[in-house]
Amino acid sequence: MTPLSSHITEVVVFPDRARVTRRGTIALEAGLHQIEFTDLPLAVQTDSLRAAGRGSASAVLLGVEARKAFYSETPTDTIRELERQIELLQRQDRALLDQQAAAEVRLGFARNLADKAPSSWRAGWPSPR
Repeated sequence: MTPLSSHITEVVVFPDRARVTRRGTIALEAGLHQIEFTDLPLAVQTDSLRAAGRGSASAVLLGVEARKAFYSETPTDTIRELERQIELLQRQDRALLDQQAAAEVRLGFARNLADKAPSSWRAGWPSPR
């Protein structure tokens, strides 16, 4: 199989999907060839893939086939670093949500105490919601 390096040239966004156009250039000798687009997103809908080709010679596109390859480890350092950053941000997000929940409990406790305190003590306190 001949790998084809490609780049995104157009994106059209619809309410329920997006159409992404990629282009690549490859020089081929006469004969039958299988060309492979690699590193497509895992979420790609394989039944929506389309291919076209053109060139100076007469060529026929025989078909498009999709297969997913899974890696036991992330293949590139950049992606691995981004995944690490996502995990760190998710942990930070959970910690902030926990802090918010604890603050809401403390606030509820303080408001409950204020409701039960004698009115003379509450004179300087804001009224509970």
